[in-house]
Amino acid sequence: MSDTPSTPDQTPSTAQHHLGMAGSMAKEFINSPLSLLLLLASLAVGIMGLIFTPRQEDPQISVPMVDVFFQYEGASSEQVASLAIDPLERLMSEIPGVKHVYSVSRHGGGMVTVQFEVGEKMETSLVKLYDKLMSNMDRIPPGVSRPMVKPKGVDDVPVVTITLWSHDVDDAALRMVALDVMQRLKETRNTSQSFIVGGRSEQLRIEVFPERLAGYGVSAAQVLPWSIIPDAIEWDEWKTYERHEGMFYSLSTLMGKIANSVTVPLSLIVLEMTGYQAGTSVQPDSALMGIRLLIGPIPAVLLTGGIIFAIFYPLSRKQHRKIVEELRLRRKARREKSSPALGAAPIVSNK
Repeated sequence: MSDTPSTPDQTPSTAQHHLGMAGSMAKEFINSPLSLLLLLASLAVGIMGLIFTPRQEDPQISVPMVDVFFQYEGASSEQVASLAIDPLERLMSEIPGVKHVYSVSRHGGGMVTVQFEVGEKMETSLVKLYDKLMSNMDRIPPGVSRPMVKPKGVDDVPVVTITLWSHDVDDAALRMVALDVMQRLKETRNTSQSFIVGGRSEQLRIEVFPERLAGYGVSAAQVLPWSIIPDAIEWDEWKTYERHEGMFYSLSTLMGKIANSVTVPLSLIVLEMTGYQAGTSVQPDSALMGIRLLIGPIPAVLLTGGIIFAIFYPLSRKQHRKIVEELRLRRKARREKSSPALGAAPIVSNK
């Protein structure tokens, strides 16, 4: 007989040798009386964690966002981006805690959105942003308005959008309906902010009472130019099929600045020629005559020219009503062409 052990005698030893670490641990726990106790302890710890862990249906996450608006009358979108948006973006990026900076440039203005890191406090973020803006106000380019800051949070997101549309009424009437709907919605409990997008705002007709204006130290001559500009804008849109509102107001502002830059030096020249003496209360007769000319006959001549222009103003009230009605029909036809599927009922969408 051979002295070599048989194969069946080697099988248990080989199987035990290949259990490894995981197998050995499992073998110990299977045979140990502590396994049940460890299982019960783990289950108890899990139940305690489930009970004492704070839970909230709508957790409040602080993600401050701030919109910075400004106006740059008469500037194109490229000029706004290069002269105002880019420097403002660099300043906002220097604020500690800022994560992203976005911007939008348009004709006559722009907007910069600053997003802070998650967990930053809104109040602290606003203080840092205001401090950065106020300490750099001297770097604002000429013509750019003072920045307007509007904070936003994660809760300032629309959850319901109501769209009003109709074949029978124009955008101005729809906006009036939307204002009424918004007022009714604000009366609902637990509602937050509501706003309207689109529609044509109302235009007001202002009747001037010179005697009442005089009580505020304002003359009709100061009001008249600003009342003519809207008529000129609508007349230009009627002739060219394009609306150049920003251009007209920019030209009006430019002409006002030119007039101020011309009249002040001319007044100083007249006073100098008539012998005006600065720093003394006693003036020669020639200087007094020059002062009387500056505050009397010269403004009267200019005012007379303005009155003559107003009398022969080529745009009559009847013609203006005709232009406004034709512009309304053009806008309506343009809307119907761009949105042929408009109907007559609100669309409500949840977000």
